[in-house]
Amino acid sequence: MKATGQFISIKADQRFLTDRISAKRYLSVTDPRSGLTCPDARVPGPEDPVPVLALRGDTLLVLTHEIREADAVALIRKYLIQTSECRWIKAGAA
Repeated sequence: MKATGQFISIKADQRFLTDRISAKRYLSVTDPRSGLTCPDARVPGPEDPVPVLALRGDTLLVLTHEIREADAVALIRKYLIQTSECRWIKAGAA
């Protein structure tokens, strides 16, 4: 998050299936000046197939493919990343 000096990281908790990988995704915001992090907010979206994620400033874009009746559709959802309700902890703390 450019204007605040904070940065965002996304992690994947992967699971190996028979012929592919599925994953839960988690987003964390870190403030290097204070040494605090707001860890592991669950990224909305399916685990399988794994969505494509992109960041632009304070916005997370989640691209998914979904089946609706007999059609496959591609959806892009936008989420504003806000930290006002975060429980900040010391970065690197378990």
